[in-house]
Amino acid sequence: MTGAVELEVVPLGRYPGWIRIVARWHWDEWGRNDPDGSLGGWTERIAGWAGLDGMPCTLVAVSNGVPVGSVSLLAEDRSYADQCAGLSPWLSSLLVVPSHRLLGVGTRLTRAAEAQAASFGVRRLYLHTSTAQRFYAGLGWENVAEVLDRTGRPVAIMDRDLATNYGRGS
Repeated sequence: MTGAVELEVVPLGRYPGWIRIVARWHWDEWGRNDPDGSLGGWTERIAGWAGLDGMPCTLVAVSNGVPVGSVSLLAEDRSYADQCAGLSPWLSSLLVVPSHRLLGVGTRLTRAAEAQAASFGVRRLYLHTSTAQRFYAGLGWENVAEVLDRTGRPVAIMDRDLATNYGRGS
């Protein structure tokens, strides 16, 4: 697939039948890092993030009626809670299916999540990444810390000032 893609970003709660699809994506991408987890547990978690009117919430990118990516907003992300106490809320779990990567879907999902967070009154949003620091920096996110994951790999903690960038927030 090449060129621009027709895309709509919508709350996952609008399409509850896609919860299992999104959960499978997440499990396939990150489940190996959750030794006590299961696909069923991850499906329950994603179902809990399918709200329409606050956090947690998951947004889904849709192309030609098919989900092609997702991103979540979480009030807290327990992955690094001990190392990042007081940082909240979080952009989390940005994922684009391989057939739609490098087509701007990740950017659209990130911007939609930022705007959604700003509409909830969020002034500053955080994320952690071990692989996409350049991507987020290109979207205006800034490094605020470096921590180590469970395996000792470095992970960047980044933030974005939504009050300045979206003219909202409290």
